[in-house]
Formats: sequence, C-alpha cells, structure tokens
Amino acid sequence: KADKVLIDITHPQNHSKVYDRTYARDLGMAALACDVDGLFIESHVVPEQALCDADSQLRTMQLKMYLKSFIELYRFINDR
Repeated sequence: KADKVLIDITHPQNHSKVYDRTYARDLGMAALACDVDGLFIESHVVPEQALCDADSQLRTMQLKMYLKSFIELYRFINDR
C-alpha cells in the first residue's frame, strides 16, 4: 500500500516518444485538484544545455510562475 502519491509533471510523453513540457502546468494543476501529495518537477536555467532530460525540464523562471499557481490552488483547496 502506498502512503503518498507523487506525480512527475515534466516527463509526460507524446506519441513520438519525445518528452513534452508543454502541459506541465496543466498537469500539475490537475494533479493538485486530485489531491496528490506532491509534484516532481525538473528545471534548469537553460534547459537546452542540461546534461540530461533537456526536453522535459522547465526553465527556472517558468518554474517560479508555475509554483505561484500551484501554491494558490493548494491553499484554495485546503482552505489555508
């Protein structure tokens, strides 16, 4: 039995087996709305220069914006 549920929002794959970060924010919001316990998110200042998973990583500035949305939704759902 799993105690916690985490979702990796930066590694969903499209049909061509290439990672696609396009829907990371939407996936994170949907996951939080479904009451997951945590989000796994990869980021890099310049994802194209990352040594691995370059296609799936969010830019650090993009991550900051996403985190604001995630925190707002979390607080709304949990009435904090």
